[in-house]
Amino acid sequence: MVKEDEKFKEPSEREFTKLNLEYQECVSASRFLVGTRFNYFASFTTFFIVLIGGFYYVWITEEAKLGYLKPWFLLAISMFGLYTVSTVLILEKRVIQLYRSADNRAADLERLMGIKDGIRQTFVTPKLQSKFLGIPMTHTAGIGLFYKVIFVIWLVVVIFSTYQILDSLIH
Repeated sequence: MVKEDEKFKEPSEREFTKLNLEYQECVSASRFLVGTRFNYFASFTTFFIVLIGGFYYVWITEEAKLGYLKPWFLLAISMFGLYTVSTVLILEKRVIQLYRSADNRAADLERLMGIKDGIRQTFVTPKLQSKFLGIPMTHTAGIGLFYKVIFVIWLVVVIFSTYQILDSLIH
């Protein structure tokens, strides 16, 4: 069994330099991944708005212009929206895993370097949470909820488009 004093002994100058270098790499990776995550969010939000605009345009277009293809266009746009939001959810989960891994390792390195209550240690266990309808929610959960709501909307639109196709085939 390791004694508490031996577990957190002061690292030598050479060990400290190595730990510091690894710490800087972890922090750099975390910052890069958080920036990438923001870029995904901004890009896909814009893309979703464009897809919704395209769906709306096809929906309000008169039957005479598009004919029997109108419900098929609606289905194609909605399926592409569903595919896109599914891809975003997968990317979001993976980026979260990667930057949390980098933050966790940086927090461990802070402890090994003898830094108590370092910034990365607070990133690992955030103390403040926002509330949404009285429910405590983190930033990550809020963005996940946003994507899930978009997923449900696209799923409803796919069902609506499929109904439109079936209705046009029957009549």
